[in-house]
Amino acid sequence: MRVGEGLLRQSTTAPLDSPEASPSQSRRLRLRCTLCQPVGHRPENPDIMYNSGRDVWSSALRARQPEITAESIEAYLHNLYRVRPDFVYSVAREFVRSCQTPLLVMPDDTPAHPYQTSVDITALAPKAQSTVFPWREPKDFLEKTIDQVRAFLRSHQPVTQGR
Repeated sequence: MRVGEGLLRQSTTAPLDSPEASPSQSRRLRLRCTLCQPVGHRPENPDIMYNSGRDVWSSALRARQPEITAESIEAYLHNLYRVRPDFVYSVAREFVRSCQTPLLVMPDDTPAHPYQTSVDITALAPKAQSTVFPWREPKDFLEKTIDQVRAFLRSHQPVTQGR
């Protein structure tokens, strides 16, 4: 299991009666997820995220936590970005196909956030929907997108026991 897959499973599909669940988890199940500008693999520039992690993120991390070695960071970045590069780094397409969590995808198209990643997530996840793209401009697109996000979150409220 990859890091992101474990986190996504933990936050979205923890059983209501799980003995490992915290008191709040045992009463609620998270039922929604908004993916704003999903990070994804770019076959035409496969090391963009690895290089950014190495050149930008790792320096800031090591400044805050100097006990973390450069070797540990390199191993983490290698495992995340190079071992199984696909459309996203943290989960496989099969996991996205099986994800029953309602997803709202907000596409982007920058080096770290390929538009195709958002298209693929929306196509694969059975309960996914997408905002328009671009959604930041013009201003009326942004306003409609904000309304869509609010409506999505309202329509997928967490389920609590006894409801």
